[in-house]
Amino acid sequence: MLPVMALMQEPHHEVPPAVSSAGNGNGAARRHSFLGRSKRFVRHSWLKILRLKTSAHSIAMGAAIGIFIGFLPIIPFQSVAAIALAFLFRANKFAAWLFTFISNPANMVPFYAMLFFVGKFITPFDGLEFDPHNLALKELAEKGVEFLAVMFAGGLVMGIPGAVVTYLIVLNAVLGYRKRRAARLMRRMHAEYEESGVE
Repeated sequence: MLPVMALMQEPHHEVPPAVSSAGNGNGAARRHSFLGRSKRFVRHSWLKILRLKTSAHSIAMGAAIGIFIGFLPIIPFQSVAAIALAFLFRANKFAAWLFTFISNPANMVPFYAMLFFVGKFITPFDGLEFDPHNLALKELAEKGVEFLAVMFAGGLVMGIPGAVVTYLIVLNAVLGYRKRRAARLMRRMHAEYEESGVE
């Protein structure tokens, strides 16, 4: 009877940790997969930006427009606005569209919170509160003109310098990529010339 009683008194806690561990493992795997896909998307998109067949200024201007619009609280109309501005300023439309993804539904809550608190700091409006559960453009408009003014103020304060910095970074990146590519092409042509034995 003693072994039986000992078994009955033994706390059975082996299975739950195993299940919990499996659950944590699945969650970690999903996060790893999402991060992996995100990295591949960013890398592929960046290479596509560098390889666009248009002027470096057009690409950089498109990227700057995309960043500027991406900082405005107008999801889901950012793409339309960015492409319209790109058309107006003769900038690359793909770059404008792509760089609006600095804000998206996945990071909408922290991004909009940042815009709200920055805007609140520089505007005179009091008594406003950020609600992470009501961030649709219609819901923002229902909060009143003052709330919209705070959000757009935050977007402008961060979007304008962000656009300038983005323009400079993308412009230099594209020019540098083309310079390196031209240098590789010249080296390859020189090597082929020497191998051909042509004097």
